[in-house]
Amino acid sequence: EPGLLADTWKVEAAVGEIHVLVVDANQRNRGLGSVLMALADRELESRGIRDQVVGLIAGNSDAGRLYGRLGFRPAWLYMIRPVGRTEASLAR
Repeated sequence: EPGLLADTWKVEAAVGEIHVLVVDANQRNRGLGSVLMALADRELESRGIRDQVVGLIAGNSDAGRLYGRLGFRPAWLYMIRPVGRTEASLAR
């Protein structure tokens, strides 16, 4: 959703940031990601934290759909420059 946020984002005193959320490939599509996010929500809520950010690899559309269902919206884009390495070598 381009234009969802301006070039700055006013946040509260604290922001919850999910750095890594991984569900084993053999266990996906069972609702585990939603359960893990609900646990994170409860923990953050208990600390009075409402604003959250989460990152995902650009090609991970399954994670994007999960976060979208949970109310997350695109806000910024990180780009990488893996000098001397190919996309294939990064995918390992």
